[in-house]
Amino acid sequence: MSGRLSEGEEVIVKLMKDEVQFAREIEMRAGLADDSVVTIAASSDDEQLRERWASDAAKHGYTEYPHGIVMKAAQRNLMVILVRRV
Repeated sequence: MSGRLSEGEEVIVKLMKDEVQFAREIEMRAGLADDSVVTIAASSDDEQLRERWASDAAKHGYTEYPHGIVMKAAQRNLMVILVRRV
């Protein structure tokens, strides 16, 4: 994971059910330039986050999502990109 976070930085948390899809999501981003893909800052598989992920997911009612990634929030979303291209 190449994207570390600064305090106060906005993030997106992507919750995932399927372990294979979770692993693929991480693998597909490996080696890509930070300016061409949203960087993963952390994941539920990180040693320092693993236990907290499980307890927080249970606390908030998301036990069916044992996997997930934390990404830096993008500056634009897909809708903005599509509207400006037209």
